[in-house]
Amino acid sequence: MRRIVCFLAVGATVRLLAPLLTTKHDDPAVVCVDEALRFAVPVLGAHQGGGNELARRVAATLGAEPVVTTASDAAGGAGLDDFGADLGFTIEPAATLRESAPQSCRRACHLQRQPGVAAPALPANVVRTDRPEPASPPSW
Repeated sequence: MRRIVCFLAVGATVRLLAPLLTTKHDDPAVVCVDEALRFAVPVLGAHQGGGNELARRVAATLGAEPVVTTASDAAGGAGLDDFGADLGFTIEPAATLRESAPQSCRRACHLQRQPGVAAPALPANVVRTDRPEPASPPSW
């Protein structure tokens, strides 16, 4: 896992790294720390790259404040791109936005699983069901 901590402004870091980026699934964890050492901001790889956790660790080490802005963290839930990773589950990239939108918007989200398949602890807005809900496009 690649991790980068920059003691540099977010804008300058983005300009430096932008030509090297390919997809969010390949981004390294990148955290920016301001010159006053007050804030640690995950800029890239927040979930899959471990950037949110890196920001928390850097902030704890420096006595700074982690500034985590990902929608699932703001809503107090688990990001669906990380959900079940400890059990080997993966979410198809095309489905991530469609499936995570209800969680980000704090609406109920339904998880269908086959009987006998273990599932990790579920966030409060994810409801277990044995029958699928009809698909509907997001209203945003």
